Amino acid sequence: MTYHCDNCGQAALETDTICWHCGRSLAQREAKEKSLPAAGNEEKERPLPLTRISAYAGLTLAIVIALLAVMNALGQQPQVIQGISSSLKPGWITITDQNRVFTLNLPSAWQRLDRYDSEQQAELIKQVHQNNQYQAALSPYDDMADDRQLLFLAAANQTNMDTAVPPFIVIARSQQLGQLSPEQMTVLLREGPSGVKLLRSNLAEGINGRRQALSILTMFYIDQELRCQHLFTYETAAKENPDGFLVVGCASEDAYNDYTNVFHEILVSFQPLLP
Repeated sequence: MTYHCDNCGQAALETDTICWHCGRSLAQREAKEKSLPAAGNEEKERPLPLTRISAYAGLTLAIVIALLAVMNALGQQPQVIQGISSSLKPGWITITDQNRVFTLNLPSAWQRLDRYDSEQQAELIKQVHQNNQYQAALSPYDDMADDRQLLFLAAANQTNMDTAVPPFIVIARSQQLGQLSPEQMTVLLREGPSGVKLLRSNLAEGINGRRQALSILTMFYIDQELRCQHLFTYETAAKENPDGFLVVGCASEDAYNDYTNVFHEILVSFQPLLP
């Protein structure tokens, strides 16, 4: 690099400390050079372009909007309370209906039909009309709730099953039943109807804090006896017109003992979902 003397303007070497033409000290040159900003620093001190600032602002806004959307979606998810009784066992899955009205655990091999699934609704209605055992399972409530609606049906795989009635689960809801307490439901089951026998009933609080009644009943179906576990529960009592829910698991008398625990696990995992 070539330098010039500030006094006479003649060229000087980088290593020179005095000008060989006029004798002027070149020490001032070094101080002046140190005070000048480096070329790299000059670039760093330039303000960011407006387009880059706008891009950063837009990205930040998009992230904030996405986070708000996620938080809002989570806030609208139905509330599911996890407990020991609702934990999944090997070979089981958690089922939630299409309308997110309820959830429960089932053996994964069981065949299922959901009334809220547009592709399954017609088949569910067909199965109910063709197989009277599903209607028989809900027959104890004929006089209590003529507005009941069957929501869900699940049945064990019939392969290698000798029984004519494979174990099954039905779920129904009714506003009329929602006006009853679990205690009142137990009394009504004990007093009737004809052909139905209440073997045992237990009042308890479910994992979601709702009072519920668990009962075991027997009833005759065609030429055999069905033994069923019944769960009666309801939506939050804070709702003006809460719906009552029935979850019923039945099997023929000869198969019931093999499915006692299965039915119990299904029933205690059932939860009406809060919006």
